Amino acid sequence: MKPSPRIEKLLSLFRPGAFLADVGSDHGQLVIGAVDSSLFPRAMAIENKKGPYARLKAAVEESGHGREIVVSLSDGLDELDPSCDSLALCGMGGRLIAEILERGKAKLSPIKQIVVDAHSERPYLDERLLALGFVSSSAVYFEERGKGYSLERWERGELGRPRSSLERKYGLAPFAFLQNGYRAFLERERDKSSLLSENGGLPPEKRTEEKESTAELERYLHENA
Repeated sequence: MKPSPRIEKLLSLFRPGAFLADVGSDHGQLVIGAVDSSLFPRAMAIENKKGPYARLKAAVEESGHGREIVVSLSDGLDELDPSCDSLALCGMGGRLIAEILERGKAKLSPIKQIVVDAHSERPYLDERLLALGFVSSSAVYFEERGKGYSLERWERGELGRPRSSLERKYGLAPFAFLQNGYRAFLERERDKSSLLSENGGLPPEKRTEEKESTAELERYLHENA
């Protein structure tokens, strides 16, 4: 089965590795695509609920990669194979991804890269990934069925500078790798902040905050035209 556009985008972010673990693997498309494309010779698909686990196991067996892909009914990184050098945590909120990494941080030493697709709370996730010794190194933004996805690869390293207020609000990767439809998204965010700054029903401090956000976004968009 051909991977979905989102799965293809996720696969494009990984550097070739030895062993990929996908936490919350769901349908198994990511691990199957990773092995199919020879991006990884081995993979581990992790699910913590029996129903999705059964569907995942059947999908892996049907793919013909039952020997290369380990399917695990476990929570987070609890049963992470120590040979894993790459992680995927996708389709979850940023806080949940951060909590999974924090709970399993004792097992992160062999991990060289982490690809995330956070639905929410990106700044919080960024903060935790930086604290764990990873830095954003690549990203892809795309829109599908009216929904925007910002997919990121994090690798071992340090940011080496404070995050800007825009980075704290929207996350690191989109600003380092502005592309595709992300400019249009930021333009919409600027227009939204501009409208809020003129809303007399909001407290003065909130209007001031939105006015500053409008100016920051306008300046950023101008500097990266």
